[in-house]
Amino acid sequence: MFSKLTTVLAVGGVAVITSNPGSGMHALVQEHQMGILIEAENQQALNDGIAAAMSQDTTQFSQNARRYAEQHLSLEGVMRGYEQLLLTC
Repeated sequence: MFSKLTTVLAVGGVAVITSNPGSGMHALVQEHQMGILIEAENQQALNDGIAAAMSQDTTQFSQNARRYAEQHLSLEGVMRGYEQLLLTC
């Protein structure tokens, strides 16, 4: 996960993310509905994504982003995941 994206998620921000289907980032963001996904290398899609972020109600994205950060990116979340991994070995 990119460091800037981690910060955006932690503060419950709305991220416009350029990522193509089939990538890990695309799957993660889509699964958790925590940002606006935009096809990479597509300027018009990026313009449309930014416009959507500014004009639509993005409350659900913000809440999902914050929840994901708390569960998976916080110190407690990381340690909990590490502990679960150790227990399955």
